Amino acid sequence: MIISGLLMRYRNLLFLLSGILLSSCATIQLGQEFDLQKFTARVVRNSTSQQDIRKWLGKPTATGVSVEASGEQFVLWTYYYGKGKLPALDQAKISILQIKFDHKHRVRAFTWADTLPPS
Repeated sequence: MIISGLLMRYRNLLFLLSGILLSSCATIQLGQEFDLQKFTARVVRNSTSQQDIRKWLGKPTATGVSVEASGEQFVLWTYYYGKGKLPALDQAKISILQIKFDHKHRVRAFTWADTLPPS
């Protein structure tokens, strides 16, 4: 009985490792791509609402709170997109957009980051 259980675990591990090896050249994608230029052309600080952002970009990938040095708190929405091939993820494209909303649910600020082009 114990040997049978160990064999099942090893078999499952073997299937998992086989899947990883077979997918080692696979393309992976995380999040949903967004158009930063279109976003920046439309967004207006202290005016654009959370509803507007949700219409443009959909549901955020993550939400949280940002606390400034002054103690002021903002709701933080994060959108990200990543795409690359295994195992060369150092060449992956990654984009991150974070939007801060005030207590009135209006855009107060946003930041974005993008991977540098290959050198």
